[in-house]
Amino acid sequence: MHLTTAAAVRSTLRVVRPFHTFEGEGFPVRRPFPQPGLPLLDPFLMVGQVGPHVLGPGEAKGTPPHPHRGFEAIQYVIEGSVEDIDSAGRQGVLRPGEVRWLTAGSGLVHLARPTPELLAGGPQHLLQIWLNLPARLKSTPPRVRYGRAPGDIPRIVTEDGGAELTVIAGSTHGVRGPFETHTPVLVVHARLAAGGSAGFTVPAGHNALLYVLSGTAATPDARLPD
Repeated sequence: MHLTTAAAVRSTLRVVRPFHTFEGEGFPVRRPFPQPGLPLLDPFLMVGQVGPHVLGPGEAKGTPPHPHRGFEAIQYVIEGSVEDIDSAGRQGVLRPGEVRWLTAGSGLVHLARPTPELLAGGPQHLLQIWLNLPARLKSTPPRVRYGRAPGDIPRIVTEDGGAELTVIAGSTHGVRGPFETHTPVLVVHARLAAGGSAGFTVPAGHNALLYVLSGTAATPDARLPD
């Protein structure tokens, strides 16, 4: 996998291993940042990965009510399902391939809980990304948007067939994701075949992050472990 700025291939500045923690009602989370010694990757504030793992009956856990304010929270379900409820009365279930994009703005209270089917047991794998909001939008009214599967979130296969790209936000390979963002970002889930590759163009001055969900990957100058 490689990143370019105009005609130049970007160098890998740092390889960071995620740390493991527990959140909510006690579910395990793998988090590459924030962590000590790693500067903020503005506008990205946090990435958290739950799974992949297989849960037994009754093992699924959620979160108690907690506040969000001044940023955006993206929740992307790869396997399993999750139900979200907030203080404005919004309630929705995410299933594989679906996204919940919360613009917290002036603030709300939110909780997540496992669906009945997940409580019965099964695979779970999801990702959460936090994006900073510009200062002028910190007090914007809260808003929730959903990307449903199939149909809402485009998937493309690269010309050589080596990668499938799910474009959640931003534009790449001639395809635009469904979510308009307050800060220009590109959010893509890339599934690479063994030996497959994908390249992305990153505007000059923009930060770039590659996060390995499972398996291993490499850039032209670094190997990225699971």
